[in-house]
Order: sequence, then C-alpha cells, then structure tokens
Amino acid sequence: MNKVKDHGGTLLFVPSYSFMDNIVKRINLMKIKNCLVEPKSGKNGEFEKILKKYHSLIRTKEGVILVCVYRGKAAEGVDFKDSSARAVICIGIPYPSLHDAQIELKKEYNDNYKHFNGRKWYETQAFRAVNQAVGRAIRHKEDWGIIIMLDSRYQEKRIQNQLSNWVTQHLKIFESYEESLKSMNKFLEEKKSEEDKKNSKNLLSTFK
Repeated sequence: MNKVKDHGGTLLFVPSYSFMDNIVKRINLMKIKNCLVEPKSGKNGEFEKILKKYHSLIRTKEGVILVCVYRGKAAEGVDFKDSSARAVICIGIPYPSLHDAQIELKKEYNDNYKHFNGRKWYETQAFRAVNQAVGRAIRHKEDWGIIIMLDSRYQEKRIQNQLSNWVTQHLKIFESYEESLKSMNKFLEEKKSEEDKKNSKNLLSTFK
C-alpha cells in the first residue's frame, strides 16, 4: 500500500473485534507506523478523537490506516470523500453470528412466516454491511479509490450478485498477488498523472 499513501488514507474493514485484534498484531509486525483502530466503545468521544487523528495523518509521509469493523461507526456514519479514503480493504464476509440466539430466531421466523426466507435474510445482512463499507471509497462522481476484497468467495457468481451494481461492473479477479499489485500500481500511476495535469492546469489559470 506504499503508493496509496501518496494519495490518501486507507480503511481496512474486518468482520469482528476479535479478528481486529489479530490483524492489528500483524500490521504492527509489518512496522506500519500509523495504524489506528476504531474503538469498541463510542463513549467520551473516543471515535471522534480517532477520526480527527486519522485525518491529520492522511497527508504525512508515512500515511495512515484505520482498522474498522463492518457495521461500525466508520462503515455507516462517516463521509470519507476524496483523499479521506483512497483505498478500502474488505476482509471476509461479515455474516451475523449463528451463535446469537436472536439471529437464529429471526431466521426461523422468516422461514415460517415471511416470503423472504431465513437464509436470504441472513445473506442480506452480510452483504448490506459489505456494500456499506465498500461505499466509503466513492462519495461523488469525481471521487475515486481502490477497493480490495480479500475472500476467495468473491470469485463465485452467486456472491458477486449480492454486491452493488457499480462494484460488479468494475470487479476484477486476480490469480496472484503479483498480478493484483501490478494492476493497482498502474491505476495509481494513471491517477497521479491525472492529478498532476489538473494541478498544472490550475497553476496556469492562477498566473493568467
């Protein structure tokens, strides 16, 4: 993600707080300097403080990654436009826990009383969360970003059909890490060239 940091911040979404703990440990082993974590509690303005720090680090040399959970505050209630989120990484598919009695009861209720059966409802909950997270990258028609979806299940047509139309229209499946990295770097180089031309044009306009 070295080239991404030159353009803006990175959001990393994970399925649960326990998964978050493990991924943060891995990130720390990689010696990534600015790794922030969405707090489990929003008490005492903790999330707002993290968000403020995140924005302050976006344009630093080291860049910044904010690790978040699907369905959390970062996924649902914050507008990460432009350089606020030039990359969104989605790990896994956040299916609700089947160990939760309320989830089991809701599935059973839908199977018995609704046209929208329990399995369909269960899948909808997961992909609503995925689509909300992915949507952090593109906030207006001039916005752009890289979306990385890390789960082999996204190769399945049935799974792809659950994603927003604008995502599936641009979806690319890569066979190797090297192949994906090459494509990502090419995309970022194109965006850098576009930004350089735009800045040059604005500079000329200023001097006229």
